[in-house]
Amino acid sequence: MLIDGVRIRNNLFGPNTDGIDINGCRDVRISNCLIEAGDDAIVLKTTKDAQPCERVVVTNCIIDTNCRALKLGAHESFLDMRDVAFSNCVVRQSVAVFALYCRNGGILENIVVSNITGNAFSNPDFNQPIHIDLGCCKGDTKLGQIRNVSISNLILHSNGRVLINGDPAQYVENISLDNIQLHLRDWFDPHPAGLTATGRQFSPSAPEARAARAAMVVQYARNFHASNVRVIKNGEIPQGFVDIWQKDCV
Repeated sequence: MLIDGVRIRNNLFGPNTDGIDINGCRDVRISNCLIEAGDDAIVLKTTKDAQPCERVVVTNCIIDTNCRALKLGAHESFLDMRDVAFSNCVVRQSVAVFALYCRNGGILENIVVSNITGNAFSNPDFNQPIHIDLGCCKGDTKLGQIRNVSISNLILHSNGRVLINGDPAQYVENISLDNIQLHLRDWFDPHPAGLTATGRQFSPSAPEARAARAAMVVQYARNFHASNVRVIKNGEIPQGFVDIWQKDCV
């Protein structure tokens, strides 16, 4: 399937105004699109009645959204998603430039994100320029897996944090961040509100990570790697702020 040169203009403040949703598809190319969306702009998902999502390429798109710009999963991650590449995109506005969520037991693996510039200033409570989270939607849902994710050559502007979080019973694995510029402006302090904050996509099982005062927060990760990650601070930054906060990483 090829989606090329499409322009989507949804209401930036409308409910469920997604741009492009790819559910259980294989061999998909999305390119040269201009998308305005109040909800997720481009998202891959696998509902219970779908098939796995495999071999998906998204490139050369310009995005405005009040939610996630480039996203996999969340509450539609019942089946596997693998072999996905996001590249050469500009995100003018978002809550998260790139988001990867596993909530329903699927395996999300072999994902490459590269050559992207973007902003995450839409909602200060939840702005995460990069957000990766593994957990369970309900107590009876099995844990899935997130592994083999490469993120490189990104320039990000935000008042939020990079948040990468696994689960005590299942760490996220083989996550690498290389050549990342994170420009923080008037940083939003998540402490102490993050300890009790709610939200289905805001790392519900990780209150300590949600409240950490850091540009990059990593918890429950195995083989996490970061190189040439630069944090540039402008405006008001709270006391006790650190560039990287890590806990339970091996």
